[in-house]
Order: sequence, then structure tokens, then C-alpha cells
Amino acid sequence: CVMDFEKPLWQLFFIERYVGEDGVERSVAIQKGHHCMHDGFHSLRKVLHGAVLNKPAQDKQQQQSKSRGGAGRGRRASCCATLINAWRALKQLVLMSTDAVSFVKSQVYARPEDAKVCAWHTLRNMGVQDLKNFGKTEAGGGATINDMLLAALGGALRRYCAAASVAHSAAPLVPEEITACVWVARAALADVYKDFDELPMKWGNSTLGACYIKIPLLNEPSANGPVPAALADMKARTSAPELMIQALLATKLLSIFGTGPRMLMRPLWRVMCNKISVSTSNVPGPVFDMTWCGAPVDQMVFFVPPQGTISVFLTVITYAGKVTVGMGADATLLSPQALKQITSEFFEAELMRMMGS
Repeated sequence: CVMDFEKPLWQLFFIERYVGEDGVERSVAIQKGHHCMHDGFHSLRKVLHGAVLNKPAQDKQQQQSKSRGGAGRGRRASCCATLINAWRALKQLVLMSTDAVSFVKSQVYARPEDAKVCAWHTLRNMGVQDLKNFGKTEAGGGATINDMLLAALGGALRRYCAAASVAHSAAPLVPEEITACVWVARAALADVYKDFDELPMKWGNSTLGACYIKIPLLNEPSANGPVPAALADMKARTSAPELMIQALLATKLLSIFGTGPRMLMRPLWRVMCNKISVSTSNVPGPVFDMTWCGAPVDQMVFFVPPQGTISVFLTVITYAGKVTVGMGADATLLSPQALKQITSEFFEAELMRMMGS
């Protein structure tokens, strides 16, 4: 439902006796908040403020020192290289073409009050450590968890589009590739665990960044060597040195829409900010169990509703060694059954194929 702007822009729901996909009965706490208040990073900080982490202090400190890894990784570039990368990042943002209408991108602008659907799945056959270990092998090629998840997303959507093309004779053509926005937090991961007295909570999205990556959809990438083709291709895309500059530039450009006259900026927003097909966000949660408001936490998941013609939002959160994949979509484009198939069947199948399981 649409939030009432005459009231605080957050809500908390509590559901008892909920039965999950594993058949286990649990209680569920649902926190709903407007994105102007917080991104995934700050939302997790807020949740952890009411949590007790069940791990010794030295292990907590070890977790805080870990790097998130990901886009644009590599050695520090020279001033000349930085300028070139900044130009590439700006050119990509300004000249970005609009994705074609497809099975994962609607041609109808979704309004806040329109119906949305969601589904989620906790990976059963692998966890965070399995993915990390595979990335360190010869077949993993030094890939990060983000590389693997994005490659699996491409494979899962390819499977869905192939099946949907067969089932619907009048279906739209499957595009060669689609554009995905990968949201990144530019704040240190260690800050998630800091007490509000040490680091006061700052509402908003000031540390949020956005990178734009192409995902092959029609045909699977080809590559030579021991690393699976889709993973090698995705690793090359996420290693582009201009991505970290792009993460900063994208949010700065987006902020302009909030400073100009509404009559001018609103139509420009609809044209400029609906070019992509998929938005993705990966939130690394605690590696150990915790209790929240006195109750043990078994699973965590989050969703972002589709907006405009950005019809699919993929969310991933890791908690206590488990990986949970969530997906929200425009209800006119994807059914709950389709989302469940993508998250529960296709996504995990792609990861297992990638890892040779």
C-alpha cells in the first residue's frame, strides 16, 4: 500500500504462526520504510541497534575489518587514468540508451498504488563460505560473491525468458542484453556494527552509489579457460575501473532532480530514470546468529518495490552464513509463480552449474 505522507514514513508489522517454504512455523517482523529515510546499509544499522550479536568481541572485530569487495576493484589509478575513467563513467551515464520492452521490462509506467509481487528463497545447497571458497579456486578465477550472484541472475533470467518465449507466441523479442543498476554502499562495512553513540545515525542515502552493468540475456557468453563463461564475462564487467567513479557520479546526478523546479524535473525524471530493466542490491548481514528484541533471528530478507518501467528488483542478503535471494516485480509483467521459479529454481540451479555441482 502507498505510505501516508501525513504520518511517519515507517511502519512495523508483526505476524504470528507464519509457515515458510521449509514448512517451519515462525513469527515474522516486517519493517517498512520510505527510501528517503535510509538505504539498505542504514536500514541494517537500525535493525542491529535492537539486536544482540551472539559472537565474541574479537570475532566481531574480525568481521568489521573485512572488505565488501566488488565493482571497480584494482590498484590505485594515476591522475590521467582517473580522468579518463571519470569521462567514461559520465559518458555512459549521460548517453545510456533505454532498454527495450521485454519479459523483464514493462512498457507501462508502474504507479505507487499499482499491484506488485514478491518472492524469496534461501539457498539450500550452498552458503556464503561455499561461494567464497569457490571464488578462490582456479575455476572461480578470483570472482567475488557479487560476481557470482550477478552471473546467476543473468542465467536465471535467460532461462525464464527462453521458457516464456516458447509459451507465448506473441511474446516480445528477447534483447541481446539488459542494463542492471547495482546499488553499492560507499560507507565502510565496519560502520554497520558501530553503536549510535560512537557513530550517530544519519538518515538518508548520502553514502549510496549506483553502478550500471550490462547483463547478457539472449545468449550465454563464451570464454576460454577454466572459469565458467558467464562468470568470467561478469567478472570482466564488474572490474571496469570507471565503475567506482560512476557510483559517485550517478547519485550526484540523481540529486539534481530534487533541487530543480518540479514542473521541469518530473517529466525529465520519467525519461532519464527509467532506462534500465533490473535493479539489484546486495546487503552483507552478520556472519553469526543474533537475537532481535529478545527473539532469535532465523532468516532475514528485504525488498524494494518496482518503480516506473524498472520492473524487477533483485535483493540479496547474507546472514549467519546463509544467502537469501528476494525479488520484487510489477504484477502486470511477472506472476508470483514466475518469481518463485526464478528465485527458487533457476537462480540456485545457475549457481550450482557455475560451481560444477
